[in-house]
Amino acid sequence: KDGTIMLCVMHDPNMSFRFGDQSYLMKDNRHLDTHGLDREQVRKLLKQTYQLPLISLENQKKWMFVPMLSGAAAFEPIEGAEHSPATVTELNTP
Repeated sequence: KDGTIMLCVMHDPNMSFRFGDQSYLMKDNRHLDTHGLDREQVRKLLKQTYQLPLISLENQKKWMFVPMLSGAAAFEPIEGAEHSPATVTELNTP
């Protein structure tokens, strides 16, 4: 319903981005608002928060962030390309 607020604490940011209208991160006893940030800005914020290298994906018009596999450092988004799909084989190649 309009005007209804539900607060849900999740440890998986992907679930928050999938189901929530607004998402916040907690780091060093502070909340960080992701509202108005683009996907790359959110990826960098998550990388700092979790201290992990991450790649960003879009699935059903929702953002997803996953840890970069070791040896996958060469898999970076191609500049100017909207989507750079990868196969499991590409991600597992050293």
